Amino acid sequence: MIKLPVDFKKYGNLYHQIKREKHKALYSVIQGDRIEGFEVIRVKVSPATEFTLSGNTVKLKEKELYPTAEQFGKMGWFYMEKANAEAKYESLQPREQK
Repeated sequence: MIKLPVDFKKYGNLYHQIKREKHKALYSVIQGDRIEGFEVIRVKVSPATEFTLSGNTVKLKEKELYPTAEQFGKMGWFYMEKANAEAKYESLQPREQK
């Protein structure tokens, strides 16, 4: 499985993983040399898949996904204060698998 990275860049910001459990993660959002806020996410897993493209078989590995902008409010939350982000992180319980 391809895991979420500890550090990555997106929208001109650096995201750094502070805490992580199987089903959740807490990232700091850094712009330049200062922390802009914190994001708490539910970790979603995309299953391995295989498809044909232009006659070639393409295999994608199972991988963890960071929520999209549209999923924030359900799968991800932004907080200015670290204490609020940590409280949300601690409150997240694993979801039942379907």
